[in-house]
Amino acid sequence: MLRADAIHSLTDFQRNAKAVIERVRTQHQPVVITVNGEAAVVIQDAGDYQRMEDERQAVLAAIAEGEADIAAGRVRDFDEFMNEMESRYSG
Repeated sequence: MLRADAIHSLTDFQRNAKAVIERVRTQHQPVVITVNGEAAVVIQDAGDYQRMEDERQAVLAAIAEGEADIAAGRVRDFDEFMNEMESRYSG
């Protein structure tokens, strides 16, 4: 969730770009830039963006792997799996 101080008009950003960018880089919090009162763009630290993109790619790869397992029939019934785990790790 964005804080109220993380929303700036384009005019404010143009006047204070260096300070806004420095705050984004040091606080690792994105900033929304508005145009005519509507959100237009988000400014984010490049390293934070790269980490977010890497995580997104990892999630997409995991989904693709799961879909491939389903297509290949490498699936188990959930209740059967839970019963096995309870037997294996209880007591």
